[in-house]
Amino acid sequence: MKKSEDIIDSGSLEKELKEPEIVKITDKKDVKGVVYIGPTIPNVVVKNTVFNNGVTQNLESYIEKYSYIKALLVPLEEYSKLLAEAQKSGSSIFNLCKKVRKDIANGRL
Repeated sequence: MKKSEDIIDSGSLEKELKEPEIVKITDKKDVKGVVYIGPTIPNVVVKNTVFNNGVTQNLESYIEKYSYIKALLVPLEEYSKLLAEAQKSGSSIFNLCKKVRKDIANGRL
């Protein structure tokens, strides 16, 4: 025979199962993804790479040396618009991509 302490009130158990405890996680800064839309820089970054939690340390060091590379990291929301602009001759993004290709060809990157 079961003791009264061993008997589980099914109503309270059901309530426990339906009402899980909510744990609030501390707020983080809104981290938005960025995409590198420039040409592939060997051993550094591949064209169209998406970064969600910051860029790689290697890419960061290149950005410190060649600040114009940072302009080729665009917000994910603007990716398609800026990718189209990168293909328009004379646009600022097009000119930056051209500069990266030239620097790669000259061995600077």
